Amino acid sequence: MNSSHSHFIPNNGKQVPVRNKRTGSSWLASFNYITGRYHFQPVGNVKAIKREFEITRIPCEFEPAGTR
Repeated sequence: MNSSHSHFIPNNGKQVPVRNKRTGSSWLASFNYITGRYHFQPVGNVKAIKREFEITRIPCEFEPAGTR
């Protein structure tokens, strides 16, 4: 797990807004402490985004929303 990225998603299951730096799309991210996976859910116009996903590490292109 990349410690520089993991601090902005709390481990209590609360969803936080994040943004994909590459595409500019908005997502809601949360950490499922039971399975140990991060859950990403697209927000807004999702025509170009296929579906939500779960992953064990936060992809490097995601950053907290509102950082630009």
